[in-house]
Amino acid sequence: MTIIAEFVHLDGTRVTEKIIGVGGTGILIQQGQRALKIPRLSRDIGNDGFGLPLVIIDESSTPKEGDYDIRADLLLSLEHEKAIDRRLGNHHGIVRCHNLSSTSMSTSFTSTSTDHSIMMDLMANGDLRHYLAEFPRPDSNQILSWLTTMAQTLTYIHDRRVIVADIRLDNLLVDENLASLC
Repeated sequence: MTIIAEFVHLDGTRVTEKIIGVGGTGILIQQGQRALKIPRLSRDIGNDGFGLPLVIIDESSTPKEGDYDIRADLLLSLEHEKAIDRRLGNHHGIVRCHNLSSTSMSTSFTSTSTDHSIMMDLMANGDLRHYLAEFPRPDSNQILSWLTTMAQTLTYIHDRRVIVADIRLDNLLVDENLASLC
């Protein structure tokens, strides 16, 4: 049996927007000049042996009673990330987020909020790993600028009592001017 996996929104519709990043609990999709982080939900589709599609796993659907509901954990993770972004505020080395109002730390789908996403500025040059794959030889002044910005930004973050536990090239974003890492 052939199995096809696809990302889905909370309402079960297939993600058709351009996917610009995939993390452990969320995916980043492009919406115009913004990036939108949504919970990382997937649906696995196979066939029933007669050529008809058969949904094998659908993380966006309500699980049966007693089954594990991954959606609650993904939403809680997103709410924690929003709280951290609110704590950090605006800083030149951090991607600006636009919809950080609290949606309550409830993991229930009966909460009044339906904004289970983080809207942020789109970084035109993507992440540093992909940027360096395309442009492998930045000059030493550019590298020094990036390292300086990264050190200043990490100092700012730590001063606000936040620990960055996942520093890697695909979590460092390059703005349109190559002026800073975000």
